[in-house]
Amino acid sequence: MNSKERVRIALARKQPDRVPKAEIMIHPSLVSKLIGIPLDWSNSYVDWRHKRLDNKEFDAECMARELLDMDIAWTTYLEPCTELKKEGQFSVLKDIWGKTYKVTSQCCDIVPPISNEEDLDNYCMPEMGDFDFFNVKKWVVWAAEKNLCVVVHHSIGFSAMVQLTGFENYMIFMYSCPEKLHMLTERFMRLHTDLIRKSIETGADCIALGDDFAHNNNLFISPEQLWEFDFEYMKHLVAETHDLGAPVILHACGNVNKALPMLVKVGIDGLQGLQPTAYNDIAAIKEQYGDRLCLMGNMDLNYLLPKACPREVMDQVRKTIEVAGKGGGYILSTCNMLTSDIPPENALAMYMAGARYGDYS
Repeated sequence: MNSKERVRIALARKQPDRVPKAEIMIHPSLVSKLIGIPLDWSNSYVDWRHKRLDNKEFDAECMARELLDMDIAWTTYLEPCTELKKEGQFSVLKDIWGKTYKVTSQCCDIVPPISNEEDLDNYCMPEMGDFDFFNVKKWVVWAAEKNLCVVVHHSIGFSAMVQLTGFENYMIFMYSCPEKLHMLTERFMRLHTDLIRKSIETGADCIALGDDFAHNNNLFISPEQLWEFDFEYMKHLVAETHDLGAPVILHACGNVNKALPMLVKVGIDGLQGLQPTAYNDIAAIKEQYGDRLCLMGNMDLNYLLPKACPREVMDQVRKTIEVAGKGGGYILSTCNMLTSDIPPENALAMYMAGARYGDYS
């Protein structure tokens, strides 16, 4: 069974030959430590979304994934930026959405393009030709040689809309002009329907949707509002993606428990994240939703991976696979991505344990 088949079977909540393994992203500094090749990325989040990979960077990313024996090549299309000015050694950028970024090595301050109702009326969406699929095409070619599953990431929903309006304005707009917020969301989702179609035409085997609608304790907005302003649109997007022949994985940070019944109605195939420090009990979620959702993640990024010893990491992988991997329907990953503060020996321990304890034979 190859990686592409393995991931497809897991997403169908069935049992493959072994538990698939994957990450949304590996921080470039960890890539460097794993394979011994220095990489110069100014900011991993900004560069992942906006920077074309040169051959050295791409080869290093591929080597790290081969070393960890991942089953998925997870990537995203690019949203090109214009540099507005320099502030010291860092840049102020503006992307095709009109968002302005003040970029440092560790953070990224975003100034949204919409600040009032007039901006809502006059906002101009990017066009399809503004997006760049250069990195997606590179990953598709490489993944085809390895029979890996290509996942293309799309940032949508509450968290993407908040980046356009700002958090406080979004809350105000839900009450002051809900019809205008709905119109903006509908236009945004129509564009993403086209982007998903383009991703699949370019070679994506699976579509990922990124939507952070919760913090560590609860949802940012009520379940009713989340359905009205986000999930109802997501449901249509998922259905259209399925019509194009691709399964859908949703990435969501925070405490997702109150959203789980709605996500089943949305129709996603897999749920990535399941942050254990945000009260997501993967054993309980597997018991209640494992026949309807493939679970992906739950490996802790607060203590376990950055601070524990490799033996502890391996033990936790074993325990997680025992409960979440039972009968299939589980993909091993962190609850977000392999971050810069993870020692390389712990990343290796996690993936070695995945191979050791994830073999269904």
